[in-house]
Amino acid sequence: MEGLEELLECSMKCMAQAAVALADSLDQLAQNVRSKAVALYARYASYDLRKYNMLLRSAIEALGSSLNEPVEGCVKAAGQSTVDLLNEALRILSSGSPDLAKLIEVGRALAERAMVHTLAYAKAFAMLSPGHEHLAIALEAAAKSLQGHVEALNKLKPMIVS
Repeated sequence: MEGLEELLECSMKCMAQAAVALADSLDQLAQNVRSKAVALYARYASYDLRKYNMLLRSAIEALGSSLNEPVEGCVKAAGQSTVDLLNEALRILSSGSPDLAKLIEVGRALAERAMVHTLAYAKAFAMLSPGHEHLAIALEAAAKSLQGHVEALNKLKPMIVS
């Protein structure tokens, strides 16, 4: 079980760091984009990403670790496709004029992968960490919130593309 806990911890650290990086980039987008719909959603997503980071930070601390410790092996822990999507989202967000339609597609795919990871974290805490059932419940709620983001991005795309 020790290896599983290490993988869980590493994966959560990677996702927590990714959430902060995306939140910061979305804050910048919200300040610079012309579309009020995109600006509003970017602020909303940034806020939720920061909440997600705080939840993951609490879960990491419950495992006896800290987010401040160095993280290695994000590709192994989070998966190559998740890391590739994160890098693509950050690349799009950092470009001078982001391709919003592409950003929505990448964001939707990233939210779906984060949802799967979050459900796995919830299951792991339910199985591995007696006394931390509250974290499993909170992680399940976070996964539902991520599903809401997938649905919101599906609805937002036609407004942006048209």
